[in-house]
Amino acid sequence: MLLELIIALHLKIIFTETSYFDCNKVNEKVESCYYSDDRIYLSYQGNVNKNLYHEIGHAIFLKDNFSRVIIKDYPLKYHYNIEVYKTNYDILNESVADYFAEFMMNNKEFSVRYPCLWIYFNDILNKLI
Repeated sequence: MLLELIIALHLKIIFTETSYFDCNKVNEKVESCYYSDDRIYLSYQGNVNKNLYHEIGHAIFLKDNFSRVIIKDYPLKYHYNIEVYKTNYDILNESVADYFAEFMMNNKEFSVRYPCLWIYFNDILNKLI
């Protein structure tokens, strides 16, 4: 399904040792980023699968306001530095991508823990692929 998503979204995955530099985020310690409308810069550091699914989540949901409306009722997966993510909008974008990565990596468990989100993400994927 990963390859199908990459093809459906017309994404280019670029492996790099300097994702923070490639993404123009020199002041942040990012391991990956969704950059423009077609590129994901992915570092060899950290959990590559999780980071890739997280960035694909941005590619799918960044322009989808409904996903932020849904996700605001769920707890944040991680604490985000307010100096980097200056608005609640930015934090919700990160949270959507975090939940999507978990959905992709632990689908069966995710369906039990977050059934409404599972249905929403699954419907989106079925429309894309």
